[in-house]
Amino acid sequence: MDVPTDHREALADCRRVARKEHQASLRALQDLRGSVRALNDKLEALLEPSNARTEKWSQLGAKLKQRLSGGSAFGELGRVEHELRELNVSLRTMTREIIEDTERSIQRKGKRLKQYTVTLFGRTMTGKSTIREFITDGDGSTIGEGAQRTTQSIREYTWAGLRIVDTPGFGAFNGEEDAKLARTVIDESDLLLFLMATVPAIQRPSFEEMSRLYKQEKPILFVLNVMHDLEKSDLLLDEFLEAPEKAVFDTEKMQGHTDRIGNLASEHLGIDPKDVKICPIHAQAAFLSTRSEHEAYSDALLQGSRIHGLLNMVSEDVSKNGVQRRVQTITGGTMHAVAHMKEWLVEETTELNEYVTYLQEKIDTLENRLEREKKEALQTRIPDAVSRIFEPLQKRISSFVDDNIQRDDVGEKWKTEIESLQLPARIETVQEDLEARLQEVLRTFGEEMAVEAEVMDTEIESSNPSRRDPVNWKRGLGWTSAGSGALSAGAYLAAQYGAANIWNPVGHVLIGVAAVAGLAGYFMTSKNEKLQEVKKKAAQQLRKSVSEMEASVRDDLQGQYETDLYPAYADHAVGMLRALRKTLLEVQSLLRQEIQHTESVRARLDSRLRNTIES
Repeated sequence: MDVPTDHREALADCRRVARKEHQASLRALQDLRGSVRALNDKLEALLEPSNARTEKWSQLGAKLKQRLSGGSAFGELGRVEHELRELNVSLRTMTREIIEDTERSIQRKGKRLKQYTVTLFGRTMTGKSTIREFITDGDGSTIGEGAQRTTQSIREYTWAGLRIVDTPGFGAFNGEEDAKLARTVIDESDLLLFLMATVPAIQRPSFEEMSRLYKQEKPILFVLNVMHDLEKSDLLLDEFLEAPEKAVFDTEKMQGHTDRIGNLASEHLGIDPKDVKICPIHAQAAFLSTRSEHEAYSDALLQGSRIHGLLNMVSEDVSKNGVQRRVQTITGGTMHAVAHMKEWLVEETTELNEYVTYLQEKIDTLENRLEREKKEALQTRIPDAVSRIFEPLQKRISSFVDDNIQRDDVGEKWKTEIESLQLPARIETVQEDLEARLQEVLRTFGEEMAVEAEVMDTEIESSNPSRRDPVNWKRGLGWTSAGSGALSAGAYLAAQYGAANIWNPVGHVLIGVAAVAGLAGYFMTSKNEKLQEVKKKAAQQLRKSVSEMEASVRDDLQGQYETDLYPAYADHAVGMLRALRKTLLEVQSLLRQEIQHTESVRARLDSRLRNTIES
């Protein structure tokens, strides 16, 4: 076959653009490497321990950390930081793998910038060796040995300035290493020829095998080798020579084969059936046309084989699409790497967003629960508890006056009466109850959050069953569960922070004693009056004094609750959640910036491809 001028010119253009695009791919890869390194550095800086970091983790900052003495709360938050560091490590690993693989690909392609590669794929015994023997004018010695071939027997030959790669049949690909080698061959190919035979019937496994290897959207030309053994009998040979269209290329049968190939290509390779190009040939007839024993009807065999239809189709594709194909081959690996990196970043960002949204919802929920608890404590629980504490004293006033109104030591007796109530212990019990109520709010919240995070993690994994294990943000949220310490750490804090100074019982007792001293003086100046009138006034004064004591204790408890106890829990727990959310938002922002950068790198490569096509 004579090589057309436009074929030769197209190959010259292919060599020219290959050199340019090779350099552009290297620059794009370097750009990607640099941007990812910068992302790694930013994540590392975000996670760098410093005095400012303690403030980031809690609104109570260093003071809280000191009071906790480095307790479990901050230890558990360290687990969150560990997950973030895991993200950074995963990013470094992923980047290294992607970039190193792409670099190796570019290096391989750099050695073949002058070559346009066409690769044959197919199952064993479909006629690939027969086609090679015809094109290379071989002696036919390799025909039929496909079943014994291995992946090490990939063969190359040249036709019309093209590098033709003949791969072993799919049956020779055993394991991932063989598949990796096949994908490497595809990566270097500009055009794929997918060869299949009519006998046995076109099989689904052929397309299933190809789908395992076909990941880069390379152009495919489907070659259908009609299996009709012309050497089986002279009759079959004569029928072929007389009318190959009737003997071999029956229209109805060909249409059935064509429809099946189109459907399978769509199902397994994602190719629109209308875009499927199929070239039927008779490879055996083409090879026999080169043999001396068939010299008398060599031309008829060659013409009937339709092999020139296949060769012309390849040549025309080179002439029409060669430059575009070469650009795609040279830059395709880099574009694939950029797309892979973007996909990974998008997956991580999307999942991270699930947790950020979830955290905000939980922050709102926790704040509402704590506010309700605060309102109830201040408006109902503290006043009722203090009222119950002083109620016995109020009830004792009348009998106390009756028994002691005329005693000189009435003040000491009243002091003893007050002390009998054990006000410090009872006030402390109230505080412990208030504290326990806050603990219960956080404990319940933490348990709910731990269960919800587990469910969320399961849902995300089930929606992406094939993806790699992402950073497990659930583990980072697990510190909210009961007993983990982070949300319940206020118990330890409050015990040190407020309980010791919640109330000054001595001061309140003195108030009561002073009231009785005044009462005694009043009695001494009014001894001539009726005793019952004196007792009545004395009881009124004592009730007023006890009410003032009750109000003072209630105010003290409410003030301490609002100023010390409640913030020790609420500010600590909510602050931790807010700090975590803020950190995750910062990470998310960095990932989104890198996504934008990968998009810009991909856009530049796409632009070069479009410009090449248009020119």
